[in-house]
Amino acid sequence: MDDIVVQAMAKWPNVPAVYGWLRLDHRGQWWVRQERVNHVALVDFIGRNYACSPNGDYYFQNGPQQVYVALDIAPWVVRLLDDSQCNDWRTHTGQVVKAGSVVLDEEGSVYLDTPLGLALVDERDLLAVSTWLCTSQHTVVGEARLLAWLASQGESDRLFMRLGGEMLSVDYLSRQALPSRYRFRRNPQPSE
Repeated sequence: MDDIVVQAMAKWPNVPAVYGWLRLDHRGQWWVRQERVNHVALVDFIGRNYACSPNGDYYFQNGPQQVYVALDIAPWVVRLLDDSQCNDWRTHTGQVVKAGSVVLDEEGSVYLDTPLGLALVDERDLLAVSTWLCTSQHTVVGEARLLAWLASQGESDRLFMRLGGEMLSVDYLSRQALPSRYRFRRNPQPSE
C-alpha cells in the first residue's frame, strides 16, 4: 500500500466502508458505477492499494476508507507476459505471478491458482492457452476432446497444461463453486 494511504488510515481509523460503487470486470478493468475508470494514474493507484480482507472480500484502500469491489468473475485477471509457453503472468494490477494449478469452468474459462489467489485468464490469451492443454501422454487436446471433457465435468479424462516446462494439473469446477473453493466473495456486503 502507498505510504500516504497508510498514514491516512492511522489518522482517520473509523471511516465507514463503501459498498456497491467499484467493480472489477472479466478483463481486469475497474468500473465506478457504470463508468469504466480510464485515468491511468487512478487505475495504478487502485491497483497498488487493492487487497483482500480475512473473509475473502476484496477492496481498494482509498486513504482511510475501504471501497469494496464487486467481482464479475474472479479477484484477479491475468495476461501472458509474452507469446512463449511460459508460466509468467501479469495481473490486472501489474504484478507478475506464476500458476500452481489450472481450473476450467463449464464455459471453458481458464483460471490459475496463484500465490495472490484465483486469477481468470484474460479471454485475449485463451487461444494460445488452449493449445497448451494435453493428456498425461502429452497428446494435444483438440476442441472436440475439450468440449467432451467439459460436458463430463472433468470426469472423462485427466488433463494437464504445459507451462514453463511444467505439467500443471487441470481441474474442472463450476463457476458458481469457485468462490467457495478459493475463499472470495463476488459481492461483498456490510456485516450486520
